[in-house]
Amino acid sequence: MSSFYASAGAIVENDKGEILMVQEGKDHVHETWDFPGGGWEDRESIIECVKREVLEETGYKIEITGFLGVYKELNQRDGTENISFRFTAEPVEKKFEEPPGKGEILDVKFIPKEKIPELDLRHENRKKVLEKYQEGESYSLDLLWNQLKLLD
Repeated sequence: MSSFYASAGAIVENDKGEILMVQEGKDHVHETWDFPGGGWEDRESIIECVKREVLEETGYKIEITGFLGVYKELNQRDGTENISFRFTAEPVEKKFEEPPGKGEILDVKFIPKEKIPELDLRHENRKKVLEKYQEGESYSLDLLWNQLKLLD
């Protein structure tokens, strides 16, 4: 029997065209960079999940602007499959400077898009996600609402 983990994350772009990135502090991904995001908790919608995770990891409240897709990847810690929903977003407000997950996140900063492929990324598929984003490929949130019923 297989098991999987569901998560959500966002490519958050500021008005300078930079992307919000987090540097991981967890042992199994120590010092790698990623788009902010994390685990989908019981009783929350996928939109609540991505907003909560971005806020927890970065201190930013965000506005979701689109849906990039669903990605499957192998969890580096325990080998389970991770199903990851990826969104596009804009920062709305900085709520706090130090994320409360002290130790889980080492650094938070906006990075120029062209510099991201040079980073030590948590997963190789992040380059594909960024390419898809830069090509302007995203979907309306109506897809999640009308087709997948994931926004309730």
